[in-house]
Amino acid sequence: MGRRQEIRDEDILQAARDVFLSEGVRATTMEVARRAKISEASIFKRFRTKDGLFCAAMRPHLDVPPLLASLPDRAGERTVAALLEEVGGAVMEFMRVVLPMMMMAWSNRLERPPELTGRASQRETLRPLVAFAKREIALGRLRDVAPETFARAFLGGIADYVVTDTLIAGAYATTLSPQKYLNGLIDLLLRGAARGSQRNPGRGRVKKG
Repeated sequence: MGRRQEIRDEDILQAARDVFLSEGVRATTMEVARRAKISEASIFKRFRTKDGLFCAAMRPHLDVPPLLASLPDRAGERTVAALLEEVGGAVMEFMRVVLPMMMMAWSNRLERPPELTGRASQRETLRPLVAFAKREIALGRLRDVAPETFARAFLGGIADYVVTDTLIAGAYATTLSPQKYLNGLIDLLLRGAARGSQRNPGRGRVKKG
């Protein structure tokens, strides 16, 4: 009989994430051990304390979604709306994984800032959207807006939907499906909500009509 394959650290951390996100920080290492199908002693050999396990589980090394990372290079290929719709879907699924872990980290006051490690930090998530906005402005397909404001508005709008839909479902009732919400967000970013000359009130008085 061959030697039993030892469980990987990442398998233990995934089990811990599942348990902590489901039961909260009060969940026990015994529950994690059951989920990972190992002994509790095996957990402490690798992570020493429950706090150490929690910190490691809530700070996974995640990469920016490939569709988002490659977005700047695709500027001008299709309509801006079509590109944002495709990327927005990937970002929404990404945030359904990331945001619960970050909120759990914040709520339990981890020693270090709860920003994710790796290429999925806030800075690296914003970077491709900022670059994309700059290129589309240069191509004349977006008006001269602040690229970072554009990027933050897009990501922030998606984050708000994910938080209310996933984490506190029912607190803010909505009939908007993820796709319908995403399409509406993109339309609002690209076309605005004001009508006619009201879009630029600083350029003159709005005509009464």
